[in-house]
Amino acid sequence: MKIKVLLVALLSLSVVSCIKDHYGHPDDKDLVLTESNYFYSDDFKTTFYEIEVEKLNDEIKELDAIIDAGQGTEETQEKLDTAKANRLALSNELIEIAGLREAVYRRRPPLPGPCPKNGNCDWPGIQYIAIPTGLEFYELVIFDANGGFLGSSQGSPESVGRAGNLLDYVVFLYEGEGYQGEITVQIKEKAISDNEITSFVVNSDIGGQ
Repeated sequence: MKIKVLLVALLSLSVVSCIKDHYGHPDDKDLVLTESNYFYSDDFKTTFYEIEVEKLNDEIKELDAIIDAGQGTEETQEKLDTAKANRLALSNELIEIAGLREAVYRRRPPLPGPCPKNGNCDWPGIQYIAIPTGLEFYELVIFDANGGFLGSSQGSPESVGRAGNLLDYVVFLYEGEGYQGEITVQIKEKAISDNEITSFVVNSDIGGQ
């Protein structure tokens, strides 16, 4: 069973930027992804799913304890069954994501730096967000601790050459030069074969050295 995890309904954000030579990146027409100029979108999704699995693990332990103590009801059992089903679905999603990631980076491009797990993503140096193929729409927006806008992806997914048709990308523009502190990364995506937009949020930070 495959589920969609919808965390929040995000407002569409329209960003007006000075567009020069395809969103201001002179090398877009001859795209070159390096270890430091992009992030891989599914790393954010993996982090979010792992957090959700941990929450489900805690919920399952609590419900099991209630049932083992003889205090469970039919509703308790239903909640337990649902939590276990959701955990299994998310675990399967994580396996699929890991398999695709391995297939992508067995070819090209070079593996990007870890984000958001290291809590110090180099957002100022990021020009692109690489995404799996099959997405009709992808949006990544980051905000500072006060909800101020720091940067966002731009445009529709385009193909990354020499990646075996496994990878697309969107341009990313960062406007928070000099900011240090907590950030919220809000992501929305829609698969070509799906009518729903999946939304999720990952917290991270931009820190000094």
